[in-house]
Amino acid sequence: MIREIVDLALDNDVAIYQMPCPEVSYLGSMRWGMVKRMYGNPMFRRHCRRIAQQVCDQIQTYRDNGHEVKGVVMRDGSPTCGLKCAAVEADAGQVWGGMVWHASPLQRFAETEGVYTEELKAELAARGMGDVRLLSLPEVPEAGSIPDALAEIGKVFERSP
Repeated sequence: MIREIVDLALDNDVAIYQMPCPEVSYLGSMRWGMVKRMYGNPMFRRHCRRIAQQVCDQIQTYRDNGHEVKGVVMRDGSPTCGLKCAAVEADAGQVWGGMVWHASPLQRFAETEGVYTEELKAELAARGMGDVRLLSLPEVPEAGSIPDALAEIGKVFERSP
């Protein structure tokens, strides 16, 4: 739970639907940190598409029953859920794979969407739901300003239908 986003939602009478975390639901919570390229494989993308379909079903159900969907909050810095930036390898020639003791911890954040974000956007577009607003909250300070992101999300939460 991110208290600031929960408090912001509560202060504005906005309900929250927690999306499944693609990384946790695929690899569990005891996984190594990875970069976008490592997750960009067909099996993980298929997993992300299933989650995106479920989330879009939920959005459609809410809309069909007269609820306004304010947006979907993504996590900048995440290699899967980043909207404005995602964790990527330090350089294009960096080798990934093999034994963990050979792994290089070097990563950086680049202006690119995460793997799940790409799949969610594609699913929203395929369903004609491109009007669903995607927002972002950084995971770490290196991925953006958390106070600025909360202010931006707060403006969306405050808007009347």
